[in-house]
Amino acid sequence: TTTVKTPNGIIYDGAHSRCVFVTWGASAPVQAMSLADSSVSTLRATSLSNCDGITRDQQGNWYVTSWGTNTLNRFDSAFTSNPVSVMSSLSSPADLGINASSDSIGIPNSGTANNVVFYHIPVTMGMENNMEQQHINFFQILLLGIPERARGCDLSFDHAQSFVQENFESLDNFSKYVGAL
Repeated sequence: TTTVKTPNGIIYDGAHSRCVFVTWGASAPVQAMSLADSSVSTLRATSLSNCDGITRDQQGNWYVTSWGTNTLNRFDSAFTSNPVSVMSSLSSPADLGINASSDSIGIPNSGTANNVVFYHIPVTMGMENNMEQQHINFFQILLLGIPERARGCDLSFDHAQSFVQENFESLDNFSKYVGAL
């Protein structure tokens, strides 16, 4: 029997009829609960600590945030390899969300940074590439230069894109604004 630590981020994995979740605490494993019988298994033991969010990209890779290392970490689809840090210097990275159509991950920094950053997942050969969506996701949307009404809101990808178009008229104008910061 696998002991459940303190579950935190969770995601439904319909292909395997399970819920995959990360845990809080030292050496936080990635675990799964079977929807068939509610059994819990450890998918990967880790040296990460205080994991908060988990998501999955179109290529099947898993992404986990860790407060202990202030990083976004990528695991392969079967959790057979050690995680790879793909974004560092975060500030208490919380639950995350993915825009699966363009493979971009939004990461709220809940610590002193108090902002939302976006990580663009590299596209493998043969996958469709939406350049306009990539454009917005290549830079960090720092809430310090954006009006107060955006702070603390649920800044999903749709909200971010709408906000940019509403306030800057185009992604190109927003790019120029961010480049000037």
